[in-house]
Amino acid sequence: GEPNGSFSQAVAAVFDESGIARLQGTIEATGDLDVYLLGPLSPGDRLLVDADTTGSNLDVSLALFDDQQRLVVNNDDRETRDERFLDSFIDWVARHGGG
Repeated sequence: GEPNGSFSQAVAAVFDESGIARLQGTIEATGDLDVYLLGPLSPGDRLLVDADTTGSNLDVSLALFDDQQRLVVNNDDRETRDERFLDSFIDWVARHGGG
């Protein structure tokens, strides 16, 4: 999916019949950014994003933006008290519809 380091280069997520999209990214260099287009959401849609860095020293961050490129929610560290401090997790429910 490279290049996908900006909103204009976002890779479209493909959802299966269960509503799940499995996205995989590769870190090319420090500061690498991967952007994915999730498509329209309806009120009540739930978004679970789990970034797992098991076996790596990478510190991943997640952020969700709306169709106007405004930050909706972000997470840098899942847990601060154990080995999961490098992983990120978002569990978010849409209150409004949008792109």
